[in-house]
Amino acid sequence: LAYDAMTKTIRMPLVSFNPAERSFVSLETWMWVDPAAMQPVTVTAAAPNSTPVRVTATPTRLSVSGLPDGSTAETRCAGGGKPYAPGGETDCSITFGRSSGGQPDDQWHFQVSLTWDVTATAPLTGAPTIVRSADEALTVLESQAVGRGDR
Repeated sequence: LAYDAMTKTIRMPLVSFNPAERSFVSLETWMWVDPAAMQPVTVTAAAPNSTPVRVTATPTRLSVSGLPDGSTAETRCAGGGKPYAPGGETDCSITFGRSSGGQPDDQWHFQVSLTWDVTATAPLTGAPTIVRSADEALTVLESQAVGRGDR
């Protein structure tokens, strides 16, 4: 009962990006979720005349799938990543290797997933992880620049 209640409680949090909606080829696009969404969730259940069972799901890792060839994702995402700050650094980002021009809606469509590790105070009757995913889409532009070079 506790595990079933847990699976109904866990949701994929909103994923934020910077730049939002539009990025550029080779530009690190920051990604994060609200830190409050990265807190463990505990559900307790008991049948009559039995010891209560507590099941806890702890969010542990973000992952990204479906990126175009030549793209990279940094998904250590300590604490779910952190909101963009000028001059700051992140361990939670996507760097696109190609423009999204010519794709459906001129956007790259991909998935961001959050894995929750599950523990229980009794033998666990369910998967040891719960994964929630969200479909995301960003427009990725390509910009050309001409440099003077050394003369």
